Amino acid sequence: MSELPIDLGQQGSWPIGVRALVDELAATARRWPEGQSGRSACDLAIADARFRETAERRVRDALSGDLILAYQATRLLPHEVDDIRDTGLLPLSEDLRRRKVYRAAANYPQLISSGESEWMLASGPLTCQHGTADVRLGVICVVAPICAFIWDAGGLEPLLAQWGGESIYWQDGPAPALERLTAVSVPSIIEVAIPSEVMHGSGLLWPVMVGAVLELESPWREWHVRCSVPPASVIDIIQPGGERWPSGLSCA
Repeated sequence: MSELPIDLGQQGSWPIGVRALVDELAATARRWPEGQSGRSACDLAIADARFRETAERRVRDALSGDLILAYQATRLLPHEVDDIRDTGLLPLSEDLRRRKVYRAAANYPQLISSGESEWMLASGPLTCQHGTADVRLGVICVVAPICAFIWDAGGLEPLLAQWGGESIYWQDGPAPALERLTAVSVPSIIEVAIPSEVMHGSGLLWPVMVGAVLELESPWREWHVRCSVPPASVIDIIQPGGERWPSGLSCA
């Protein structure tokens, strides 16, 4: 077990036993077409079904008890930075969504009226006809490692570019209040250290780590966390102008 959080993209942070296991898996994957230079790390996951299942189990067993660095893309108002440091991250809920909008209205009454608050809550991703509420509610969406913001900037930048998070960042029709709140908020990458056991969803750990060893493209994935992340597990809130902001990432 590592005393420090593990960075999936930095092999030097991996415990010796984990590194040895991933090197073993990489030696096998290197023989596949999917393991060759220029391929995406996610291609490894479709190469061999039996190997995939065994590799994921072995990697998760090796990482049991370890903390993994993961990242959430968002855009924060100043009071929200303080809130996260005080309370950590919570899975998305209707109550959390209401508190987010009402807190914004309380802090910026000149930017969003009570009517605009109610309209904002009645619109957006959770109210569309594509069933996204089912996959968003009860979840904290994170990516790892931080190179995700370089490899898939286009997919993550909308969350950085518009205030509101997963459930508010777009609305049905013109949303001047959303634009006004966006103007006074700051793109933010929230870094957390979470147990590998809480990282669920379609993301697999082993292709990310093997992809890092083989220097494949896009060695990152998204995971769903279905529990709260306490404030002590919030490692950093990375914002433009700081030395940790990913190079080349838009900070509009």
